[in-house]
Amino acid sequence: MTPPTVWPPSRRPASSVWPCWWPSLSASPACRPPRRVVAASHRAAIAACPNPICSSRCCRWPILSLSPASADPAAFIRLHTAPAPVPLCPDIHLWQATEITPIWHATEDWLQRNGVPPPFWAFPWAGGQAVARLILDDPPLVAGKRVMDFAAGSGLIAIAAMKAGAASVTAVEIDPFAITATGLNADLNGVSITGLTQDIIGQPLSGIDILLAGDVCYERSFAEAALAWFRELARSGITVLVGDPGRAYLPSQGLEKVATFNVPTTLELEDRAVRVTDVWRVPAP
Repeated sequence: MTPPTVWPPSRRPASSVWPCWWPSLSASPACRPPRRVVAASHRAAIAACPNPICSSRCCRWPILSLSPASADPAAFIRLHTAPAPVPLCPDIHLWQATEITPIWHATEDWLQRNGVPPPFWAFPWAGGQAVARLILDDPPLVAGKRVMDFAAGSGLIAIAAMKAGAASVTAVEIDPFAITATGLNADLNGVSITGLTQDIIGQPLSGIDILLAGDVCYERSFAEAALAWFRELARSGITVLVGDPGRAYLPSQGLEKVATFNVPTTLELEDRAVRVTDVWRVPAP
C-alpha cells in the first residue's frame, strides 16, 4: 500500500528538467520526439535546429532532459499546462491543457514511450465540474465531514470540498501524474488535501463520511465495478454522489438524481460546447 501524501499550501516543487512537445509541428526527423538534450543546452539546440517551424515554436519551449518525464511529473505538468479557471466553478483554478499549451498536441505513442499516462488530469471533465458546483452551492453536503474524491483526476472535486468546509479530503487515483496534479492544484487554490495512489475499488472504507466521483462510467468494466462498490459503501452508511454527463455505461436505474447543470466544455473534448450533466446519489440497496 502506498502511504498517503499530504500537500500543504505553498509547496512548490522546482526543477530544470522539461520535456519538449509539439510533435505534429516538426517536419525534421531530428526534431521529432523523443528529441533529448539537457535544458542547459537550450540555446544551442535552437541554433542547430534546421526546421524553422520547430525553431519558432517547438524549440522555444525548454527541451526534454536525459531523464524520462515520469522522473519529475511536477515539472512536466507545470510546463505543459497553464493555470486557468474552471468554467462552471471560476473561483477554482487548475493547471489545465489548453489549445495553446504543448500537451494538447502530444501523440499517444510519445506519451507511452516517455512514461506518461494519458493526461486525463489536465482537463476539468463535465461530471467533476457538476459535483464541484453542487457542493459549492450547498456547502452543508460536505461541511465538517470527511470526504473522499474518488478517481480524482485534477482534484477539482477535492478542492471544492475543502473550499466548502470539509473537515478533511482524501483524493484517490491510480495515476501518479494525477496525484501530482492534484497536489499542484491544491497549492494553487490554497487548500490542503491528502493524496492516495491506490486501487481501492471493493475495499471497505473507514473514516469517510461521503464519497464524491465524476465521470466514472466511460468504460464498461470499470463502471460496473465502481457502481457495485458504491452500493456497498452506501449500505455501510457512506453518502455517495456521482457526476455524469450521460456516459455510455451509467446505469439507467437504481440512482437518485440530485441536481442537473449545463456544463461548458470544449469540442476538443466533447461532441458539443455544453454538456447537460447530472449529479446522482447512490442509494443503499
